[in-house]
Amino acid sequence: MLPIILCDDDHFTLQLLSELLERAIRQSKVEAKLVCLASTGQELLQFIRGGGSYLYFLDYDLGRDSPQRRGPCPV
Repeated sequence: MLPIILCDDDHFTLQLLSELLERAIRQSKVEAKLVCLASTGQELLQFIRGGGSYLYFLDYDLGRDSPQRRGPCPV
Protein backbone atom coordinates (compact mmCIF):
# COMPACT_ATOMS: atom_id res chain seq x y z
CA MET A 1 0.00 0.00 0.00
CA LEU A 2 1.28 3.42 -0.95
CA PRO A 3 0.64 6.00 1.82
CA ILE A 4 0.06 9.52 0.49
CA ILE A 5 0.48 12.88 2.25
CA LEU A 6 -0.96 16.20 1.05
CA CYS A 7 0.27 19.50 2.47
CA ASP A 8 -1.17 22.89 1.49
CA ASP A 9 -1.99 25.96 3.57
CA ASP A 10 -5.02 26.77 1.40
CA HIS A 11 -7.92 24.73 2.78
CA PHE A 12 -9.91 24.87 -0.49
CA THR A 13 -6.95 23.50 -2.45
CA LEU A 14 -6.28 20.84 0.18
CA GLN A 15 -9.89 19.65 0.06
CA LEU A 16 -10.04 19.71 -3.74
CA LEU A 17 -6.78 17.78 -4.14
CA SER A 18 -7.79 15.20 -1.55
CA GLU A 19 -11.10 14.56 -3.34
CA LEU A 20 -9.36 14.27 -6.72
CA LEU A 21 -6.75 11.90 -5.32
CA GLU A 22 -9.32 9.71 -3.58
CA ARG A 23 -11.28 9.45 -6.85
CA ALA A 24 -8.14 8.62 -8.85
CA ILE A 25 -7.19 5.91 -6.34
CA ARG A 26 -10.67 4.34 -6.54
CA GLN A 27 -10.85 4.46 -10.33
CA SER A 28 -7.35 3.12 -10.92
CA LYS A 29 -7.66 0.45 -8.21
CA VAL A 30 -4.13 1.28 -7.08
CA GLU A 31 -3.25 0.13 -3.58
CA ALA A 32 -2.83 3.60 -2.09
CA LYS A 33 -4.31 5.53 0.81
CA LEU A 34 -4.41 9.19 1.77
CA VAL A 35 -2.95 9.10 5.28
CA CYS A 36 -2.42 12.78 6.11
CA LEU A 37 -3.83 16.18 5.16
CA ALA A 38 -1.57 18.86 6.62
CA SER A 39 -2.13 22.60 6.43
CA THR A 40 1.25 23.64 7.86
CA GLY A 41 4.82 22.42 7.60
CA GLN A 42 4.84 21.93 11.36
CA GLU A 43 1.79 19.67 11.15
CA LEU A 44 3.47 17.64 8.40
CA LEU A 45 6.68 17.23 10.39
CA GLN A 46 4.74 16.13 13.45
CA PHE A 47 3.05 13.38 11.42
CA ILE A 48 6.20 12.02 9.76
CA ARG A 49 8.27 11.90 12.97
CA GLY A 50 7.11 8.30 13.34
CA GLY A 51 9.09 7.37 10.22
CA GLY A 52 7.97 5.51 7.15
CA SER A 53 7.91 6.06 3.42
CA TYR A 54 5.29 8.28 1.82
CA LEU A 55 4.36 9.88 -1.48
CA TYR A 56 4.20 13.64 -0.86
CA PHE A 57 2.20 16.32 -2.62
CA LEU A 58 3.51 19.57 -1.16
CA ASP A 59 2.54 23.20 -1.58
CA TYR A 60 5.77 24.89 -2.57
CA ASP A 61 4.63 28.29 -1.26
CA LEU A 62 3.33 28.00 2.31
CA GLY A 63 2.32 31.60 2.97
CA ARG A 64 3.00 33.66 6.06
CA ASP A 65 -0.70 33.65 6.89
CA SER A 66 -0.94 29.87 7.10
CA PRO A 67 -2.84 28.67 10.17
CA GLN A 68 -0.71 27.32 12.99
CA ARG A 69 -3.00 24.45 13.96
CA ARG A 70 -1.48 21.81 16.15
CA GLY A 71 -2.49 18.18 16.48
CA PRO A 72 -2.68 15.09 14.32
CA CYS A 73 -3.17 15.28 10.58
CA PRO A 74 -6.87 14.91 9.75
CA VAL A 75 -7.84 12.56 6.95
